[in-house]
Amino acid sequence: MKYLYCFFLLLLFCSCAKVNIDSSEPSNYLYYHFKGNSSADYQIRYTGSDGNPVTETLTANEWSKGFTVKKSVGIKNAIFFISLKTANTQIEGSADVSVDNKLVSSVLISFNSGNGSTDLTITAPVNQ
Repeated sequence: MKYLYCFFLLLLFCSCAKVNIDSSEPSNYLYYHFKGNSSADYQIRYTGSDGNPVTETLTANEWSKGFTVKKSVGIKNAIFFISLKTANTQIEGSADVSVDNKLVSSVLISFNSGNGSTDLTITAPVNQ
């Protein structure tokens, strides 16, 4: 009886399946970049790695963020929003979005908070 009990106990431990984590799940690498000719206050919003919007505030003349997004998240478009918050400021520069190290969208920026042109939104398709 003791041997039978040990056999079932051994069988129980041996039958536990290992959980395999698939690190080969398809993914995209998103990279957002903004550069202006002088430092100012900005609010930046972008599509995050979970598909939800992320908001950051900064005082700088350049900003960038890159990360991997699993394709199962289902992001169809990466959204990049930049808003100049410094009053009476004029900024010239550029903003771009890259997907898998390929430039997908790039625009020249001309912000002038004195005349109300302070916001820019870029939408870039993400290959699924």
